[in-house]
Amino acid sequence: SNEVQEAAKNPLVNPRSVHQKVANTMMSDKKLAGSLAFLPTSSTMAKQIQYQRRKSLKLPPVPKDWDFTIPPEFCTTSDGLEFLIGDTKVPERPGRVLSFCSPTGRSLLASAEEVFGDGTFELTSCTMFFQLWVACVKINKVVVPCFYAFLPTKELVTYRVMFTHMKKALGDNFPSVFHVDFEAAVLRCIEETFPESHV
Repeated sequence: SNEVQEAAKNPLVNPRSVHQKVANTMMSDKKLAGSLAFLPTSSTMAKQIQYQRRKSLKLPPVPKDWDFTIPPEFCTTSDGLEFLIGDTKVPERPGRVLSFCSPTGRSLLASAEEVFGDGTFELTSCTMFFQLWVACVKINKVVVPCFYAFLPTKELVTYRVMFTHMKKALGDNFPSVFHVDFEAAVLRCIEETFPESHV
């Protein structure tokens, strides 16, 4: 309970890492090792932490349908600059594509020779969205995430909306190279949206 409370106070702590920390502590103490079987699962602990964070930060509930309004504080950066750059309904499908990119992220993307992109499903598992797609750039030896898009599906029509948002973030600039995994819909959309870029 103490670890859950501490993790809830610190948004930099990955909720799923708390379970491993508690399990390691219990295994290193012979008196506690027998109690390991009663430890909640990683998923249960992560949900407890997320619930506590939402409660303490007075966050709105996770939407249950596609007709939701994004609170203004999620549309801008902490210093009041534009962050939400696209909120578009997917044509002929249920769902919306929400894309976020700060002015700094736009600047980094626009000046990057290479963009690295991929989707993650773990972060959206308790939402209506299918995945969070992230585009990163490399600065010296550090990879920096610059563009985020919540996607309701992995379909071509959904990726088209997302890459339209990314094109808006890039302005007239095109990266020389996109590094992505082998997903046909993504490859096709990059070729359509950024014909001058190599995939």
